[in-house]
Amino acid sequence: MKKVLIAIKNNSLIFTFNYQLIEDVKDLMNTNIISDNKLIFSDDYIIENSKIVGLFIKELIINKTISRVVITNLEILKILKSSFEVIDNVDTLFISDESNFTYEAYEILSNLKKFKTISCYSIPTYMIDLFDKSNIKIESRAEILYTSNFMELNNLISYSKIYYKSALKVSPPMNAQDTKDFEAFIKINRYLKTITFDACSLSAVEDMARILIENRIKGIRIIIQDNITSKEIIEELKKKKKMYKKEHIDLILSYTKEYVSKNFFKQLISSTLILCAFMVLVIASGSTIYVILNNKESEKNVQEISQRIEEKIAADNAEEEKKMEIPEVIEDNNYIPAVPLENQMIPKMRSLLDLNDETVGWLKVPGTNIDYPIVKTNNNDYYLDHNYDKKKDYNGWVYMNYLNNSKDLDKNTILFAHNRYYSGVMFGTLSNVAKENWYSEAKNISIYYNTMYEEMEWEVFSIYRIKVTDDYLQTSFSNDNEFLEFVSMLKERSIFQSDTPITSEDKILTLSTCVENDKRLVVHAVLRK
Repeated sequence: MKKVLIAIKNNSLIFTFNYQLIEDVKDLMNTNIISDNKLIFSDDYIIENSKIVGLFIKELIINKTISRVVITNLEILKILKSSFEVIDNVDTLFISDESNFTYEAYEILSNLKKFKTISCYSIPTYMIDLFDKSNIKIESRAEILYTSNFMELNNLISYSKIYYKSALKVSPPMNAQDTKDFEAFIKINRYLKTITFDACSLSAVEDMARILIENRIKGIRIIIQDNITSKEIIEELKKKKKMYKKEHIDLILSYTKEYVSKNFFKQLISSTLILCAFMVLVIASGSTIYVILNNKESEKNVQEISQRIEEKIAADNAEEEKKMEIPEVIEDNNYIPAVPLENQMIPKMRSLLDLNDETVGWLKVPGTNIDYPIVKTNNNDYYLDHNYDKKKDYNGWVYMNYLNNSKDLDKNTILFAHNRYYSGVMFGTLSNVAKENWYSEAKNISIYYNTMYEEMEWEVFSIYRIKVTDDYLQTSFSNDNEFLEFVSMLKERSIFQSDTPITSEDKILTLSTCVENDKRLVVHAVLRK
């Protein structure tokens, strides 16, 4: 028989085996003692009277404002498991025993579900995972020896710290041991969200991204804190950002506040973050932090919206297939049933109306990121700062000139969007079409704009940058000659020569975005089929 001593110290309720006889106990044989500052129970008594002992413990916790339970031996846990069933209001269990945590102890504590945090000396990694599934956090005290600078920098001194680590720091260069330890970290960790580099190292970023992708780890933000001025490195980072985005890894370049304040406009140029005129004014007025934060979130927001659009179209397609039935046989061969207007829509486009009832079409431009549904409302201001979900958004959305006819299309249909160059959303990559390697490729010249009812192919015939003007925004013409003179003006401005014939019967599509404070990038295409 063993005696269990219950004592209180520093808001902790302590359970330990009492191996010393004290004067008050000598003549009491195997009976139990209750005093003002301690309880002593035999193990048999606790097991046989677990509910009574549990009530004693519960009262102590309430009256003495106990915040932590301490046990000095895992064997005590087996003795007290039934008594612990009635306690509450204690979040932490501290096990001072330095032996390895047992699976029997895991079963007891996971079934009790009385403690949110359990501190122990050493525990196998798989048990940390099991506890985590029961929303119980483990803190292990058994330190592991540092094997690399990476481990030391992040204070990864125990398996529990590795398991719950949500943010990592990296100080390049990384050697082979750093990379090996990061790979081991990924296999144990479950909570990582952010990796921050204190300097830019393309090779280190590539190594970490490769390990994340190989282990199918998603939703990670890799932040590079460096004042990079090299255009080549920035362009390389942009390529990697686009590549990693497909694997749900977000690559972000973050300049220091001091650098931003001293070199803001220089940074805009070197980072190829060319903003529209009104955004430059906003930045100049002191909202630099707001702009930077929005650029970081822009690509994420557009990606989430695009994902919902894809899911909606896929779900509707699947539902449509389920509803398909064998059509009724009609004996009258001359009878043609009327088709409701909404059923004349392209199925993909009809699905989008549930997400945004102002959807009027879809635009795709080869060699760019432009692949978006198009919206139109009763003015040209709303979608400057609202996204496809009609929520306030710094990036806005791609929208049609409110004066245009979205179904039959006018002689000149005009689409607008912001130039989010750094994030590449909206018309952020439209500037690609002004590069010779784009317009010299025949396959790029065909762009695609579909209405709700027709799929259309358009041929680009004019690309140019021009100071702010509205002379290319005319949507209707009084006669054929006026239209042909208009087309001639557009061709004369173009940076490349097009032999595309355009007649008075044709219709054209215009894409317009800002490239500098007082300039616009404009693309014109003619409807071919």
